[in-house]
Amino acid sequence: MLSGRNPSIVVNSHWHPSHTFGNATFGSCTIYGTERTRTRINELGPVWVATVEDPEWGSRTAALQARHDTEPDPLRRREIAVELAARHDLRDSRDRVRVRPPDEIVEDRYLFKGNRGVSIVAGAGHSESDSVVFVTETETLFAGDLVSVGTHPNLVSADLEKWQTTLGKVEKIAPQHLVPGHGPVTGIESCSVLADYLRRIEEIATSDDAPEMPEEYQDWELPGHFFDGIAVLRARRAGALDP
Repeated sequence: MLSGRNPSIVVNSHWHPSHTFGNATFGSCTIYGTERTRTRINELGPVWVATVEDPEWGSRTAALQARHDTEPDPLRRREIAVELAARHDLRDSRDRVRVRPPDEIVEDRYLFKGNRGVSIVAGAGHSESDSVVFVTETETLFAGDLVSVGTHPNLVSADLEKWQTTLGKVEKIAPQHLVPGHGPVTGIESCSVLADYLRRIEEIATSDDAPEMPEEYQDWELPGHFFDGIAVLRARRAGALDP
């Protein structure tokens, strides 16, 4: 899109709706993703569409707006504002929303034809199946939600051990520029920062004490993800959720 030309290829980094619900808007583009990404979109896509079409969508959005207007914490208020913006965008495009899974399946690694050395590398961690795109010519890696910068990652479908392993693989690729799923363009050092975060949150989740956010993460965006992540990890430990 930055080149001014219409895209011909789309890569789904993982199955989460915030990264795949817009697939249908790309018309004749060929969409690439892993088999697990395709499966999850086919399983959950109809649920997402039904949620947006639910008459209660508007009232739930109004309730969220009320929370935003009374929230005293600036970071929490911005977090709610992001969700509100997404809800309004979905409301405005409800008549165009439909499920569209990937057309082409990528397993492990896929190298596109051409002289730029563009490749898709599959891994896991943020979700059951994640993909990154590496452009050799510019030494740029598009990491999807495997990397977030200054932003608490979503851990709802995460496997922390696999995530840290995948971050190690990304570090070995050694890109000069790294485009995260959330936050500004960064360097490879963000992988170790996030790996440290994942270790810290796992330690906190193993305790039965009320979770307290470490000071170094208190100015990160989407703070709700921290507390949601703790709750998910503790539920898995208790056997209330599948790993």
